[in-house]
Amino acid sequence: MTRAPINETKKGETLRNLFRAVFMQNTEGVKNMETPRPSSISKWLPNLVGLDNSHNREYSLGRDAINFGNYCDYLVEELFIKFYQLTSQVMTRADFMSFAQEIIDTDHRLNVFSHRRRLLVKSLIITHLLPNLYDFLSSIDFSQARAEREYGYLVLDNKYAIKGKPDLIVRNQDGSYSILDFKCYDGMSDRERQMAHNQMTIYASILVAGGLNVKDTTILNPLENFKETRELVDLDTFIAEQVLPALEGDRQDKVFES
Repeated sequence: MTRAPINETKKGETLRNLFRAVFMQNTEGVKNMETPRPSSISKWLPNLVGLDNSHNREYSLGRDAINFGNYCDYLVEELFIKFYQLTSQVMTRADFMSFAQEIIDTDHRLNVFSHRRRLLVKSLIITHLLPNLYDFLSSIDFSQARAEREYGYLVLDNKYAIKGKPDLIVRNQDGSYSILDFKCYDGMSDRERQMAHNQMTIYASILVAGGLNVKDTTILNPLENFKETRELVDLDTFIAEQVLPALEGDRQDKVFES
């Protein structure tokens, strides 16, 4: 099975009236511009103000919680890329678990944990994260997907050049596209969910400016077995009222440092 080509010439249906937004693929044209990352911008948008940032954590990992989340992020990326590479084949649950087990058993990254905590981390991954991740991946038509691909820059005000790589871009049957991103949070707060959709909406702005018709954004959190899809917001408004204020406001330094 071959991957369907992604149509990069179709005119986008939004960003048409936002004269300050330009799509650019030539890196020479942006070399003197600020280049903030979508993941950094997404943390400082006005739509985060007042959102609950409390966590209902399921796992008691204390100070190891961040290392646990980081390792899960790494493992998820390794595994979904493997799925992506095997488009013409079917990976069974048993094969998937075996492949993941090989990574876990030989991975020096787990050495950041004490021996006792390492055993707990491995158990949580095997019993929770991996089964949920397999179900998520099995539901995606990877023949219609692109993984971690950059499409160019969204240039704003001839000053900011924004680019990024969504985990997955999937073409839907109606010809539109969906953006999927994996997040491994234990107890994802309302603020963190909004941050994740902010990041994907910035990705969508880049793709729409480049000519793609993006329909929605989806968070996939296999650690919590959580999936949330949101229809794409009006991107003219999103950039004018969310992105540009973050880039130009009193938290500008934090956007470029984070």
